[in-house]
Amino acid sequence: MRIGDFRNSRWKDVVEACDDKQYSSLWHAFSSAAKRASAEGKEAEAEVFSLLADACSMVLSPSSPHEPFRPIAVFGNRRTAIPEDFSDADIQFFAAIAEFVDDPLIRARLADLVWLLGKPRDHNFALMAIDSYRQLPLDAATWFRDGETCWDRAARLALLLGAGAGKRLEEIQESLLCALEQSSVNDGFFPLCVAEVLSEAGITRAQEERIAAKLAELAAQFEEQGRLYEAQGYFAGSAHWYRRIRDEHRSAELTLKLAQALEKEALEEQTADEPLYGAAARLLEQAIHACRRIPGKLRPALEVDSYIEELQRQKQEAAARLVEEPGIAVSTPFDVSDLARASREAIGGKELPDALEVLATFGTAGGSDNLRQQAEELIRKFPLTHIFAESVVSEDGRVVAKRPSALSGKEGPHGYEKALWAKMIRQYQFQINVVVCGQVVPALEILLLEHRIREQDLIAIAARSPLVPDRREHIVGKGLFAGFEKDFITAIHLLIPQAEHMVRAQLKLRGVVTTAMDEQGIEKERGLSALLELEEAERIFGKDLHFELKALFTDPFGTNLRNEVAHGLLSQDGASSVFAVYAWWFVFRLVFLGWLRTSRSPGEQSGE
Repeated sequence: MRIGDFRNSRWKDVVEACDDKQYSSLWHAFSSAAKRASAEGKEAEAEVFSLLADACSMVLSPSSPHEPFRPIAVFGNRRTAIPEDFSDADIQFFAAIAEFVDDPLIRARLADLVWLLGKPRDHNFALMAIDSYRQLPLDAATWFRDGETCWDRAARLALLLGAGAGKRLEEIQESLLCALEQSSVNDGFFPLCVAEVLSEAGITRAQEERIAAKLAELAAQFEEQGRLYEAQGYFAGSAHWYRRIRDEHRSAELTLKLAQALEKEALEEQTADEPLYGAAARLLEQAIHACRRIPGKLRPALEVDSYIEELQRQKQEAAARLVEEPGIAVSTPFDVSDLARASREAIGGKELPDALEVLATFGTAGGSDNLRQQAEELIRKFPLTHIFAESVVSEDGRVVAKRPSALSGKEGPHGYEKALWAKMIRQYQFQINVVVCGQVVPALEILLLEHRIREQDLIAIAARSPLVPDRREHIVGKGLFAGFEKDFITAIHLLIPQAEHMVRAQLKLRGVVTTAMDEQGIEKERGLSALLELEEAERIFGKDLHFELKALFTDPFGTNLRNEVAHGLLSQDGASSVFAVYAWWFVFRLVFLGWLRTSRSPGEQSGE
């Protein structure tokens, strides 16, 4: 391809027509333009646009010096572009046109790819990438699109080049510090995120002190305004930075303030019009963990140990009142007519939080009473298909369960109930296909087309969901993010063990003993199957959710995903099946709705 093809193309028109200037939007814009140009018979222009689309499509991952770009989407054995897809001729073309591109996002991407893939490497392109990346405005709006990763990449490239970068690293550091110090509570988490990028930028102790002081100042302001969630983030951040400069006393003070902010929020949860005692208990548990991070030598002066005892007392009281909360079950009826179209229309055009809420509030495949009614009706209508016993065979040919005859009467009422249960699960699996194919997948396609989902956002949602136990938010968030990447193999292997732990944690919060003693006096945690058989389980989780947990994860008549994953029995196909997609969505639904409930004000929760 020649540079003249680029100059003659209408690439500037494509960029100017792109309202939301970020890499994902440019990718879609150039992809659409390539299709139009091809349809018009302008093949050279179409090729230019296709190359620019592939270049813009990749997600920047600054923490990886050798693989800083990854595909934006993976579909089974297919994916979007990665650097290795570009030929030497493509890289030479990028090198030739980069200096003529006046859009900083596109110029940075082209220069970075030339620096990464060019042979031999040309440091001038690394410098061009750095200078282009740092042209992006340092404000909250830009930061939470592509600004964060671009400035981070600029800093890491400057570090990598060392003296070859001139004074660029110092200039980047000072720009970021000025943006942080000039920020206010109106910028939300922007200053805290800027501090995270600075932590990897090789800054001096004096700069670290400036960061620690600013974060502590913002934490106090957030707390004064009653914005406790933000205050907690800033108290934790400032404590980290003071610990980094070895000011242990100031770090301990701020860690204690973090615990107190968590305690305040727990009190708010318990005194709301619709008290959330589970959320309060979890917040108090986080406060206890925060206090325990304070070094023992500093605890007496701050009276930390007595405060921990008080927090534990409050947590026990909150846990004891969990029985007053409504059940966790969230099943709703659903309409199966033209679901795919309705699902796309329901989610299209919405802002990201609202789109996620739509995805989370689709009706589940459960509803045990309804499934039982369907199963009984099928047995009555088609008696011959239920007169014989049936074996359930696994993927590797093992008989894992046997369904007795529903009509022979040889096993009495127990046999009929077992056969009915098996039929209910069969109906449940059919409904899973309807939900996934008619709702989840069509909606997910539109959501991913219109929005960029970030792993850190899902970790934040998991951190605020009362169903996710403390110090599990990163695992859960990563599992949820894998599903949005359509990597369901990774998603279910991360999420299913965490779903089991969520069940265990909810039972423990309500005073249920989840362990069993063996013959040698060793206390072991029960597995998910045994936990769901406890008599308290159905009362705590509600009939419908209890049924789904068993039918989806542990019952041999069903998909038995928990045991298949735990014992390495799940094949690659099984881990990418419609049931795996549903399992990911099922966990996402529970976590997101828990977050949604705790994030809304009392007025919003009551519908005012």
